[in-house]
Amino acid sequence: MTPTEIESAVLDAFQYLMTDFGFSYQSTSMHAPECWSTFWNTTTAVTIHYELGSPPWVELAELVRDSSRVIERNRTSLEFLLTERAPEEAGIPAGRSDEVDVKHVIYEKARLLRQYGQDVLGGDFRIFPRLKELASENLQRREEAER
Repeated sequence: MTPTEIESAVLDAFQYLMTDFGFSYQSTSMHAPECWSTFWNTTTAVTIHYELGSPPWVELAELVRDSSRVIERNRTSLEFLLTERAPEEAGIPAGRSDEVDVKHVIYEKARLLRQYGQDVLGGDFRIFPRLKELASENLQRREEAER
């Protein structure tokens, strides 16, 4: 899929961020072979990434404003949120990586975020310390597997 096709699918699938949660679409950027689309509201950033040959993934971050800029901090993956709240939904299979499958995964990630992340989308980050623990545990498992 081209970056324009990815952007179109993301804007359609994640439209609810703008209509239901007060997000604004920031941009779609590209640095081959990856492209990403970002949405912000007053508290939260949502970034949808796609890299050629990989399934799309979603990251969440808390937005912090200082006098002259907005900073994303405490970035975490939607997958860790799903691992904590809906383990049966975590780890969407990669599938075929063709255009139809990539679109399907984008729409599925949008559904999962809407279903399990409403608190985060509304600026409640109380789950983030637990997600950080899960990320740390995941990194430790990966390091041990590489030994």
